[in-house]
Amino acid sequence: MERHITIGIAGHVDHGKTALAAALSGMDTDRMKAEKQRGLSIEFGIAPLTLPSGRQVSLVDVPGHRDFMKNTLRGLSAVDAAVLAVSADDGVMPQTREHLEILRFFGVSAGIVALTKADLVDRETLDMAALDIQELVAGSFLENGPVIPFSAVDGRGREEILAALDAMVADGVRGKASSGAFRMFIDQLRIFQGLGTVVSGTILSGVVRRGDRLEILPGRKTARVRSLESHHRAVESACAGSRVGINLQGIGSGELARGMVLAAPGSFEAAEYLNADLELCRLAGQTLSSGQRVKVYVGSAVAAALAVIMGGRPALSPGDRGLVQFRLAEPLGAYPSDRYVVTPMNVHSVLGGGKILETTRIKYRQARAEKILSYLTELQTGDPERIVKAAVAARPAAVLTAEGLSRSTGLDRAVLEKTLKKQVEEGFLVALDSVSFLAAKTVQEAKRGIAEAVEKTLAGETLRDQLSKSHIAASIPWNLDPGVLDFLLGELIREGVLASVNGGYALSEMHRRLGAVRDPLLARVLEAVENAGTVTVTVAVVSAVLGLPDEKPKIKRLLGHLVSKRHVVMLGGDRFISRRGLETAKDRIRAWIAEQGRFTPADCNPVLGCGRTIGLPLLEHLDAAGFTVRRGNERVLKE
Repeated sequence: MERHITIGIAGHVDHGKTALAAALSGMDTDRMKAEKQRGLSIEFGIAPLTLPSGRQVSLVDVPGHRDFMKNTLRGLSAVDAAVLAVSADDGVMPQTREHLEILRFFGVSAGIVALTKADLVDRETLDMAALDIQELVAGSFLENGPVIPFSAVDGRGREEILAALDAMVADGVRGKASSGAFRMFIDQLRIFQGLGTVVSGTILSGVVRRGDRLEILPGRKTARVRSLESHHRAVESACAGSRVGINLQGIGSGELARGMVLAAPGSFEAAEYLNADLELCRLAGQTLSSGQRVKVYVGSAVAAALAVIMGGRPALSPGDRGLVQFRLAEPLGAYPSDRYVVTPMNVHSVLGGGKILETTRIKYRQARAEKILSYLTELQTGDPERIVKAAVAARPAAVLTAEGLSRSTGLDRAVLEKTLKKQVEEGFLVALDSVSFLAAKTVQEAKRGIAEAVEKTLAGETLRDQLSKSHIAASIPWNLDPGVLDFLLGELIREGVLASVNGGYALSEMHRRLGAVRDPLLARVLEAVENAGTVTVTVAVVSAVLGLPDEKPKIKRLLGHLVSKRHVVMLGGDRFISRRGLETAKDRIRAWIAEQGRFTPADCNPVLGCGRTIGLPLLEHLDAAGFTVRRGNERVLKE
């Protein structure tokens, strides 16, 4: 399928961008009366351009004046390549540098430089301006691009610029992906007598056809596509990368606004929080403090946001890079992998920019920083297998679906479906049904927890021979979806651990008989764990203590049996502690908190006889069991 390319013309105010666009396309992109009167661009303008090869591209001419930065950002947000216009008589100016940074933040990776107004200077001045430009673009996507002198007065350089653009596009400028669901930011909105509302924008993904129903985000109202137009030509359909005007039926102009998103129904959601990679602009001259209010520009949308720097960093300085959560004042139709730019609240200057890694409804908390930062770091790789594993590590009890992961990460749904099925085959995930998956480790731990809960509860009940599903749900330290609990109970029945009794669940007769079987090694394994006291152990540690390094698989099975019989407790990180050791640890921690008022990881050594790394799984188990409550880096007894 033909790639549809949009080329932005950027640069300082009065550096001849509009004249360049007109010379190339034959169209004047300044159409407002105020633009004619003031002699400068206020809105961004669009013009079709036919290159020498016959390929048609779209030109976007943006304002150079800082007062109209909002329109500059809207215009450049969807371009695939750029022409940086630099006036030969002025040379490199502040907005030249700033526009180059904006293009970089929006992910533009190809372009050329037009050295405009070449007729106003002599050869020496022209050469000096070219040297300044080479210094400016060093290390940027324009470093190896041509610098072409141009004059709108005598036409010099026009053919060279057209040829350079043609070669650049033919060389493989990345366009938008026609795969995936349709999505487009509204960047222009007009009302035509006899037609009604017409919205325009650049299609970011997918295809739109006449007659389609579309959803408007935020708000999820719907409208029908009455007709389509691209560069003043009626079309039946338009695909990613195309500039298109869409005549909408069934929605009023008062219900639409710039910055809203048109999308295939049910395919996208408006975002409340954005977890993003942020680079602070080297030109900013100011820091970004965690908790500072900023404006976030995504596509043609803009929203005020609270910037929370992750990882405990108090601030970012110019040139710094970090992970940030933007808590939006209002939802935006943003999507993972979208590029964005950040500005201060009341100043027309670029503060920074980067790429959205994840959209979420969960506030970032420092207490979960390690897992969240690890997950976001993996998102930056774009590797679906690593991302799925990181998602499990961040939220072990979460049900995964290809659709949900695609929405939150921006990865292709079909690729994620293959990845999830592959990880089922490798034993990392368990398929709950044809589309839902759960971590295999979580499934095993949850099944073990359910069996323990049933055994423990019924052992203390003389008048009850079974537990209801709701009672089981309340007895385990997981907040499982009803469908997941049904799956786990079904698995336990199939495995012969539980039996269905009078509408409830009990341990099966087979499970009770197997519980009495003793392996000769079983007593030694239990003794080794109990001798460790309050120090948690691993399979490797028990194997080493028993002098049986080659028996790890068997020792692991025996530990699993001891866990099922409640002699041993399995903790996170594949660590174990005896039931006696657990109770001793609880007594010591209870006494320590009564005396000191709190328990910190550093207290593991004097209280439990181990370092914080070994003690942490035990502390997390006690939190989950409701014995303690974590507050920052401290724990107190649950009231």
